[in-house]
Parts: sequence; C-alpha cells; structure tokens
Amino acid sequence: MPISTNDIKETVEKIILKDQQGYLNSEQYNRIINQVDKKLFQYYYKIYEQTQNVVDSMKPFITPVNLAVNPDGTLVLPLDYVHRLELGYIKAVNPVYTVYSSFAALQCDIQPRGNYGLDSSSMVFYKSTGKAWVAVPPLSPEITYVPIDYMNSNEVFYTLSSPIRKPNLAKNIARHEELDNTIKVYPIDMKQVVLKYLRRTTQPFWNSTPVSTANGDFEQYNPVGSIDFEWQYENFQDLVDLVMFYMGMQTRETDLIKFAQMDQQEPFINK
Repeated sequence: MPISTNDIKETVEKIILKDQQGYLNSEQYNRIINQVDKKLFQYYYKIYEQTQNVVDSMKPFITPVNLAVNPDGTLVLPLDYVHRLELGYIKAVNPVYTVYSSFAALQCDIQPRGNYGLDSSSMVFYKSTGKAWVAVPPLSPEITYVPIDYMNSNEVFYTLSSPIRKPNLAKNIARHEELDNTIKVYPIDMKQVVLKYLRRTTQPFWNSTPVSTANGDFEQYNPVGSIDFEWQYENFQDLVDLVMFYMGMQTRETDLIKFAQMDQQEPFINK
C-alpha cells in the first residue's frame, strides 16, 4: 500500500514539535519530499547496480510493456524508463487447418486434407483421426517466449556474423544492444517485443487548502490533488529519516543517511 504524504508530514511534525522547531509549510515540504523521493530511488538503484538484484523496495517500479519495433530494429523507450531488466519476443505460430463450408463437407472427405478442419458455418474445429473428423476445442496459436539476450558493445559484430550465435527467429535466437537513449534488437524484422524495466517514481505532492480561524491561518491537508509516495510501508521510516535529514535535523545514522550525506547526483532521475 502506498505511503501517504500526509502521514509522513504528521509524523515529522510530531517530532519537530517536541523539539520546538515549528511546522512545515506546503512549499517547503513539497520541495523536500521531491528531493527525498529521488534520493531514496538513487539509494536502492545503487544497490541494484552493485548486486544486479532488485530488492523488494524497488518492486513497485518494475513495469512490463509491449513495444513496437521500428523498421531499423530500434525501440521507442517509455518516458519513465530508467533501466531494462528483461527483453523478450513473443513468437506465435498459428495452427494449420483447412476451412470447409459445412460439416457435411468434412464428413464427405474420404481423404481428409490436413490435420484440422473448420466448419465455417458453425465455426467449430474438427480434428482428423484419419478416418473421421472429431470436434475439438478452438485452436489457439502456439506461443513461445524467446529471450532477447544482451550483447556487450565489443561483441556485436562477432555475434551478428557468427553462424552459431547469429540471431534467427526460426531457431529462437534473438539479441539486443543498448545504443544512445534506445535499444536495438536483432533480427530487426520482429514486430513487437516485451520490455520489463525499472521506471521512475511518480513525484509526490502534498496539496492543501488555506483555512482561516480566530487563532490564525493555516494549511489543511487536501487529499484531492495530493499524490502519495509509491514506496511501500516498509520504507516509511526511510522517508521520515530523509525528510528530517533535509530539514537539517538530527536523525538515525543509517546507511541511507550516509548515502544522502555524500550528496550524489544521478542524472537519470532528474525530472
């Protein structure tokens, strides 16, 4: 379940109220949580780079999508794309059957043509036993999932010219390489591929409505127009720690806070 931006705000305000350090206004808070959201993504993405393992915290951002292949074999990547996890090709082979105008025609065939027949009047499929036609469930394409293996930049030419490694859909061999801001697949005559990738987070936002009272004006949380964090509840304390860190307050000395202290900038998550 996503984490409410208001829950994080109320938790932090309880802490800073205890320390007599005031409240967060909407402009300040939204600026901080935008930075917090990016930094938390950077932290877990760095773990992925080091281990090649997507930790549970990153699983909400794993996204599958079907992509059309351009005539030159390149893909138009989604706008929220960060990094590919898997790339595959769905190969569908339609069953071979003969269409007959009626079931009577099927029964009249002493020598059935093909293994399967379709009665076009009733749209029922039949299978030949060699002597008769037997009704069968509707025929579906035979689906094969072909992984599109990654090629390092120093092995592209060798792979494409190799009689063994060369991409060939008939042999269920497919490859891809990463180019500048895109991916190119081989062979290039594939029509569509399935990409599973890590996407950017949706920027959180705390919306408010101004309220005037006898004791003064204040901002009241408005769920309409607010955008929650996409992180799961297990990251609640991480978000609280980072908000406090960017407010300049003392917080727990965790690996995440140490990472934030390094103030690393990762261009792929800039929005």
